[in-house]
Amino acid sequence: MGERLLLEGADLAGLIVRVREELGPGARIVRAEKVRSGGFGGFFARERYELTIDVPELARAPRRRFTRPTAASLDDLLEAADQAERTGAPFAAAPAGLAASTVPGPVGTAVAGRPATEVAAPADPAPVSTASARFAAVLDQVRALAEVPPPAEVEVPAPTSAGTLAAAGTAPAPGLAPQSDDALRAALTAAGVPAALLTRTPLTLGGVLAQLPPSPVPPRQSGQVLVLVGPPLDVEETADLIAHRWALPPQAVVKCGPGAMSSATATSRWRATAPREDHPWIVTVPVRDERLDREQAAALVAAARPDQVWAVVDGRTKPEDTGHWLAQVGRQRAVDALAVRGLFDTRAPGTVLGLDLPIALADGVPSSPVVWAALLGQDVDAARA
Repeated sequence: MGERLLLEGADLAGLIVRVREELGPGARIVRAEKVRSGGFGGFFARERYELTIDVPELARAPRRRFTRPTAASLDDLLEAADQAERTGAPFAAAPAGLAASTVPGPVGTAVAGRPATEVAAPADPAPVSTASARFAAVLDQVRALAEVPPPAEVEVPAPTSAGTLAAAGTAPAPGLAPQSDDALRAALTAAGVPAALLTRTPLTLGGVLAQLPPSPVPPRQSGQVLVLVGPPLDVEETADLIAHRWALPPQAVVKCGPGAMSSATATSRWRATAPREDHPWIVTVPVRDERLDREQAAALVAAARPDQVWAVVDGRTKPEDTGHWLAQVGRQRAVDALAVRGLFDTRAPGTVLGLDLPIALADGVPSSPVVWAALLGQDVDAARA
């Protein structure tokens, strides 16, 4: 009988990694909520994230001590493990760079000065899949948190000698890998991921996330200008969130619209004075539903001469409608990135990936492979269960 746990904290990425490390790969995130509390009139509220996790019985694995491998050997080892899993045979030999004499501690192979028989193997080891989407996502999370760049893809040549073929075991059945790829492809398609991101073979969630354009580096230098354009309430909340995280003074958030900066001329005059201050600027450009508002917003965005433009959009809107709206507000100054809201409230969060723009914020969280693994991973796990 499993149990249901509730984890909460201010860092979504940290909570996800904590689930994987402390509760094991069998734990599933069944619900993720962003909670705002305190504040006054909708401002200065504190945000935290609550994750509801189902932990199956015996899912908690004992902690193991890991030794950091060399950067060039990690993916060699993973590739060898994948090959052994597909063929059903043990490793033919340790990958290059991971010779027995260089591996510290008992890892199930010969260690310098001791025969291999001195290391006892587990009586009934649990199956481990390094080819699964779950493992690929966790591997990307570890690389992202450790700031290790993703490895280059290396094509492993086929064995040429009869002895190598015998050591590697029987070749995998032709239908096995395509079935796994088809199941993952169907799950990601149902989650809204564009077909253009699902063409790799073999297909993994980590490989899909590696194709996403990187998030832009926010313009946080003194005098730089970030323009947020979108629905009035959404733009104001996003601006307040960014200003709080950047520790900006209240005057650093400038609102366009009725008042002193309701015209492109007034906005251009303000922009000439912006470099004099010792902090970056956030300019909000609210856009209502009328077409005239979108045209006026396009002129205000261009007049602000921004270093970057982020469009605040709703992840539950049809991508065709969002794309048309982006083309209108970015007619004079193109949009650089998206701040997407509502991703945790839709069954198809991947649709925004088809807009061909980097994601800067995902439901208020800086976009990263860790965040997208959380957004897409639950649907993938449910589809392949």
